[in-house]
Amino acid sequence: MKRRGHIALFAAVVLLAGYLLFSALRQPAAGPWVVPPEAALRVNPEPDTESVRAAGGALYREHCLRCHGEFGRGDGPEAAQYSVRPPDLTRDERMAAQSDGELFYKISEGRRPMPGYRRRLTESQRWQLVRFLRTLARAPVPPVEPLP
Repeated sequence: MKRRGHIALFAAVVLLAGYLLFSALRQPAAGPWVVPPEAALRVNPEPDTESVRAAGGALYREHCLRCHGEFGRGDGPEAAQYSVRPPDLTRDERMAAQSDGELFYKISEGRRPMPGYRRRLTESQRWQLVRFLRTLARAPVPPVEPLP
């Protein structure tokens, strides 16, 4: 009988720990979104052409508009339901401060409340989306130094 009590207590502790971990992971991430240096240095392999940007725009309308808004201002119809507002992608200083590799990483991995799109979109589609995002701010692409 004593052993059953220990097992029940152990199970309760494991369940509580699992619940707390799950709850913590569901919370919006606080602070700056740090991208690994090797990811930030990745160069966009998609050409900067009208057709690539148009393909990225179609992907944006299908997957991003609901939160980021029609023009990328973070004012989409679903944005208000989250405790963290989507960023304004039209701000030149915000977009100019991020390399294509950083944007690609953020799209791929996501961070609550934004989902990751690694499994939803192909690599090529994610790079096309980066090309389109650049048009929202008209920000110049920051230079990327190749790895030694």
